[in-house]
Amino acid sequence: MARAVGWQVDLICLGTGKVRHELILLGMKVELRTIPLSGFVRPRPLDQLSPQLKNFLIYAAGPGIEILLVLLIALIISPQTLLQRSDSIPLIATQSFCLAALFGAIINLLPWPHRNDNGSTSWSDGLGMILCWTLPENNNKTS
Repeated sequence: MARAVGWQVDLICLGTGKVRHELILLGMKVELRTIPLSGFVRPRPLDQLSPQLKNFLIYAAGPGIEILLVLLIALIISPQTLLQRSDSIPLIATQSFCLAALFGAIINLLPWPHRNDNGSTSWSDGLGMILCWTLPENNNKTS
């Protein structure tokens, strides 16, 4: 989303905990961390056009894509199939993925701050979606 709104992405972090591997992908630094349960990007604004809206869209992209994937899967295999009891390993795996994605989206939408390993504070996507509207219109800073 950061690239879609015209901002540069300086870092993509996949997971939480200690950095296990780093690589450069499409000109962006990518960190793979110990526990692959979360992630974030570090965008850098390249313009002053609607920074509050762009911040909101970037924060909303994480939970939004999780919800969109679940809806797409439900459309492909039908909601009834997705919710039915089954012995099929592929269906159980799909159901598990959808449940984890929905749970992740809901947790990410809860507004709460959290401490990083370096002692700084970051925002959940939900808190970022709320607080981005309090940033000055001419502020290029994102959290």
